[in-house]
Amino acid sequence: MKKLFLFLLLPTIAMTIHSCSKGEDDQDDDHDVRLLKTISSDSGSVEFVYDNLQRIIKVIWSDQSGNPDLIDSYEYKSYSVYNVVEVNNKWGYRIGFMLDGNGYVVGEVYGDGSKDHQYTDGYLTSSRDGRVYTWENANLTKIANLHDDTYTYAYNNVVNKLNVNIFDLDGFGFGYLIHDDGDTCTHFKGTSSRNYPVTATIGDDTVTYTYTYDSKGYPTKIAISRHKLFEEVGYTLTYY
Repeated sequence: MKKLFLFLLLPTIAMTIHSCSKGEDDQDDDHDVRLLKTISSDSGSVEFVYDNLQRIIKVIWSDQSGNPDLIDSYEYKSYSVYNVVEVNNKWGYRIGFMLDGNGYVVGEVYGDGSKDHQYTDGYLTSSRDGRVYTWENANLTKIANLHDDTYTYAYNNVVNKLNVNIFDLDGFGFGYLIHDDGDTCTHFKGTSSRNYPVTATIGDDTVTYTYTYDSKGYPTKIAISRHKLFEEVGYTLTYY
């Protein structure tokens, strides 16, 4: 269910999108930090749980009936974070990631010591798997992959106020905390884009993102239209 939910939630390819309920003008960066609680659709939901330091300590994946079928828990150490995965109320596996001084993941705890991700001024710039990331105006605009297609992205002018990096623009889905290869925590991979993505393209596939915002500029609904598959899926976001 998790992989299906990931795939349906945010395919990273597009052409145009229209923001609704708020204008496209830049909003105030000085925001009051509301913590993301849930993202839900007809296929299921994801709930985020935090500690008293506002760090994510648990992500609960539930089916259409609200029954949890996968739980990601996070244990924080000085320079590492451990992801403990439970599937259908049974312990699955535990994997650790080394963090740099900014709290960004650089590699696995029990890896070979090589850095899986490189950063410049807090922005992810390259990965060991061959991806190269391009940033413009504090937004991720391109991912070039030596072994795959190039992704390109466009953004609106609305300031991204989300405390969780839900936009994993490496693959076909909302990233939340787990990368599409299942091995890297995307929430710990550097600074998020300043604005919300409105378009993404790869090959002949396209996706558009339409947002509805509350009075403080937080997205409460996101409609995802994937042109190649002629499908549209809507998601509702709630906050603490």
